[in-house]
Amino acid sequence: MRSVKIKPGLYPPNDWTKIIRAWTVGLAFYGKDNIFYQIDHKATNGPIKYVVLSMTFVWNFVDLFVVLVSMGLSTKFSQLYRYISDSIRHRAPTSEHCWEYIRITYVSLCEVVETTNQSIGQLVFVSYATNIYFICLQIMYATQRQPFMINKIYFIYSFLFLIFRASLMFWHSTQVQYWSQQPCLLILQLPNEEYCEEAQRMQIYSKRGANLTGIGLFVVSRDILLTIAGTTVTYELVLLTYWNRSQDAFTNKTITLIVILGLIMCYIEYERLERIGVNAKNIIGIIFYLDTVIITILMINFSRKWHSVATQWQYVESVFRCYADHRKQSNLKSMIRNVSSVLIGCGILEHFISKLSLVYLQYQEANFCHWDVHDFPRYFASRNYSFIFKYIPYNILVLVFMEYANAALTMAWTCQDLMIILISQGLAHYFQIIYDQVRLFNNGIMITSEQFWIDIRYQYKLVCSLVDAANDLLAPLIITSCGTNLYLICFQLLYITEKSEDTITLINHWYALVYLVLKMTLVLYSAAMINETSRAPLNICTKVPNAGWCLELDRFINQLRTEQVALSGMGFFYLTKRTMLGMAGTVVTYELVMLKFAEDTEGIGDVAPCSKLAFSKDM
Repeated sequence: MRSVKIKPGLYPPNDWTKIIRAWTVGLAFYGKDNIFYQIDHKATNGPIKYVVLSMTFVWNFVDLFVVLVSMGLSTKFSQLYRYISDSIRHRAPTSEHCWEYIRITYVSLCEVVETTNQSIGQLVFVSYATNIYFICLQIMYATQRQPFMINKIYFIYSFLFLIFRASLMFWHSTQVQYWSQQPCLLILQLPNEEYCEEAQRMQIYSKRGANLTGIGLFVVSRDILLTIAGTTVTYELVLLTYWNRSQDAFTNKTITLIVILGLIMCYIEYERLERIGVNAKNIIGIIFYLDTVIITILMINFSRKWHSVATQWQYVESVFRCYADHRKQSNLKSMIRNVSSVLIGCGILEHFISKLSLVYLQYQEANFCHWDVHDFPRYFASRNYSFIFKYIPYNILVLVFMEYANAALTMAWTCQDLMIILISQGLAHYFQIIYDQVRLFNNGIMITSEQFWIDIRYQYKLVCSLVDAANDLLAPLIITSCGTNLYLICFQLLYITEKSEDTITLINHWYALVYLVLKMTLVLYSAAMINETSRAPLNICTKVPNAGWCLELDRFINQLRTEQVALSGMGFFYLTKRTMLGMAGTVVTYELVMLKFAEDTEGIGDVAPCSKLAFSKDM
């Protein structure tokens, strides 16, 4: 027996005691049938509920205990740090006896940390392991389709609370090592006349610092946060594979994993830029990962909400099927296949050329720096993904997955634009069918009945309603598409204006620029054709003679003149032919701004040859 289900209307209103008793039995048996098949639930339901509740709060108490202990230890080290800092800042003379007192105090604090770590090391290990596992579990549950809204709210809240609690525990536990090592930096500022043997000993002790550990298996430090992020991604992939092996479910969860990986890459790029500085070129890394992650999330949201639009589209298709020209219908299918094949093929080729250029540059780097590279894939992995392979052993499968994730994020740009193009072509096709019916009266002589204009206006309203429904889903993608294409065109123009010594690099930037211009032109033109074909019947309708004039025709003409039928970027702008000219002017303006930014940041963020930062995303 798993649960007791109560059907509405099964009991009379005066029999509520039976309902309450049935629910009590159902709740007792739910998840505990292995217990209540052996003993009576009436006597043990309350105690077992209490035990389960207490065991649930153990997770919170463990993290809270580690946080409070870490706060106490780090506070003592920070107080000692401020005492040293105040002495140096106020130029107070620090004798050898003073440094001896500071060193003894520091060593005592380190001994307290060591003693504390022996007592709570197991709890630190359990806390870290539990939080990593449950973060992976909640990510998996959050991506599942939930039957009720309350389930979805529960999993989202549980995940956010878990992230908050784990972040709090991670941060405070790493503060112990951070503050224990800070005195070393202050001692370096001591003038020579005050630097003594005791200060030197204090410098040696504080350079090593004190830290908590997970039963000696790992040291709790800020460096471990990236390791935890990488471990979470790896465990999430294993957990998702184990949980559901069906192809569709695995695809959805792989996309989620790629999004998480993209966010981690954003953080890594941010840290790198913080170390070396920002210029007009190296900012492309963080923009790439942030933009593609946003696009991927928007595409996932689009796919989840597409069903309602597809149902409406299917109804419109059934209405227009009898009016459509089969030859034009076949041409539309061929055009959709050709556009999709060309854009996806060009996108894959653009990514391949970009990777080929990167491999060539890194090969040239190895020759220039006289680095002996026997295993180039291993060298390529260490230079591009050192933030992963400095924590885990090199594995060709991990490298392949990272390259797949990078390619998937890159193709998000193409898929986003392709989605806008194909939907625009489909919508414009329906307006073209309406125009073909009205075009028969272009000579201004033929007249028709009022019923014809009733049918035409009904068809027009159907397509307009479909445009509005599609635009509600496409609007965020239209904004990201226009913004991304504008920036990337300006970025490629910035590179092309500079002299390049490598032919492969020059080919890469020129091909990328031509591909971007072609893709953006297709997006704007396809979307603009919705507006053009929707207004095309207006010129013909005004030629209808007085004998054929009727109320429905008059209403149709007013609708054509007053209604704005076009895709928009959330109402900020509409995609018409005028927008294409506006975009061309915007490219010129933004390119001038980017050139000025490149001039102002010249020399900032440039990395010396043969540096570890030259091509890698980590130190």
